[in-house]
Amino acid sequence: MAKRFSVFLVLMLLVSCIATPADSGTPPPAPSPPEMVLIPAGSFQMGDSFGEGWGDELPVHTVAVSAFTMDRYEITKPLWDEVASWATANGYDIGVYRWGG
Repeated sequence: MAKRFSVFLVLMLLVSCIATPADSGTPPPAPSPPEMVLIPAGSFQMGDSFGEGWGDELPVHTVAVSAFTMDRYEITKPLWDEVASWATANGYDIGVYRWGG
């Protein structure tokens, strides 16, 4: 019985070594899609640090942002209007986020 238990422990140890990644950190980010760039994760101070803003801009606090991808090129208003019109005509709900009203 002790021999079976020893074999079982050795097998479990081997399986756990195989199933555990070599480094326990976060996996590398997936490659960015074409025409997009990876914006790395980071943090920044958000709020009125100059005493010139509104009361709802206090207190200054740290905001953490996860990594994300962003288009390499800016989108112009005419292109946005074209995409928004196409989306609406094809039944997509793009919400209330429209430039210029």
